[in-house]
Amino acid sequence: MGIRLGSDSAEAETKVPNVFIDEYMGDANGEYVKIYLYLLRCMSSREETVSITRMADKFDHTEKDVRRALLYWEKVKLLRLDLDEEERIIGITLVDTEAPARRKKKADNVTLKRDRDKALLPEAEDREERPYYTKDDITRFGREEAFRELVFVAESLFGRTLSRTDLNTILYWYDGLALSLDLIEYLIEYCAENGHKNIRYMDKVALAWKERGIESVEEARAEAQAHSRLYNRVMKAFGITGRSLAESELAYVEKWKKEYGFSDEIILEACRRTIAAISRPGFEYADGILSRWKQKDAMNLEEIRRLDQEHQERSRRGARAEEPAAQSPRRGYNIHSQHTYDYARLEEQYEKQLLKKVGK
Repeated sequence: MGIRLGSDSAEAETKVPNVFIDEYMGDANGEYVKIYLYLLRCMSSREETVSITRMADKFDHTEKDVRRALLYWEKVKLLRLDLDEEERIIGITLVDTEAPARRKKKADNVTLKRDRDKALLPEAEDREERPYYTKDDITRFGREEAFRELVFVAESLFGRTLSRTDLNTILYWYDGLALSLDLIEYLIEYCAENGHKNIRYMDKVALAWKERGIESVEEARAEAQAHSRLYNRVMKAFGITGRSLAESELAYVEKWKKEYGFSDEIILEACRRTIAAISRPGFEYADGILSRWKQKDAMNLEEIRRLDQEHQERSRRGARAEEPAAQSPRRGYNIHSQHTYDYARLEEQYEKQLLKKVGK
């Protein structure tokens, strides 16, 4: 079906306003930018009609991708969409970019003021600043068949109707984080199948994927498989059977892998040493081991073995220094030897304290 094109501008050439490049292009998905530039091109050639199918073929997109792009530009008010009674797009009007740019600048100033106020309120530092989607927003997104299908899938997996919080969170992934609907559907399925149907848990995964630049289902699946392998290996090293890792335990593994940056082998070595020390799974104890390795910048097995050798040497020196002190308890005996002994026992004392803490 052809879509009528119209413009607020009388310009005939393909002209990309500077304000579009300066204020809008950087925040938009690259595929969305292509669609907008194509519409400008159609206007410059005075084509009066285009079609969703034609635009999809032009850029090797699906028709859903094209509609998603158009809805995005309507949301930032760079175009207006005219719909028929069946919610089909029958008209697109390109809006003068200067007007929404002024509105955007005003919004940015409000955000700047909010951030300054937030800096003056330390207790508010961790509060999330997210858009709140109104009923009209939800209705607008609901025009997309793919979005309605996503809601259906989510409700099937949750076993209930989505709450307003659920919908706002999912819309934030789609609209705020710019995750594709396919990726969001996989995210929900992946978390639910692994026993995590809490929307807050899913939100953490969504934020992590965005931070790591995961944009496709294939990338997310590869990431999930890598994590699953590590989780399974940690469970095997700890001798955990008959259950999955708890969220607090998963958080430790995530910390070791992402925050500390350790390889799987180093993490498993810490697990093995934990079992050898306390004869049971101890994520806090393993975290203590890995934390010390991180502090000493021991990021591979060779460096860890070097630390082990240094520790053994200090222990031997400490043992030798302790013997004469026991035989000759005179005042003023070799102070240097005593300090050497104390230093050699530091790691041993630390492990005793940690064992006592874990055993409570």
